[in-house]
Amino acid sequence: MTSRKQIKKESRKAFDSMVVLVTWSIWLERNARTFNRQERTAMQLVEHIMEEANIWPEARYTAL
Repeated sequence: MTSRKQIKKESRKAFDSMVVLVTWSIWLERNARTFNRQERTAMQLVEHIMEEANIWPEARYTAL
C-alpha cells in the first residue's frame, strides 16, 4: 500500500493495472508449469508481460 501512495494520483490506475497484469501472468505461468508441463524462462515471461501491456490499449483498455 505504501508504494501505491507514492505514485501520483493520475498514474495509479496504470500502476494498478500493471500489478494485475503481472500477477495474472505469473498465475498463468504457474498453471502452465503445473498442469501442462510447459515453462518459460524469467526473461520470456517478462517479454510476454510487456507484449500483453502493449496489446491492452488495442483492446481499448486505456489505463496502460
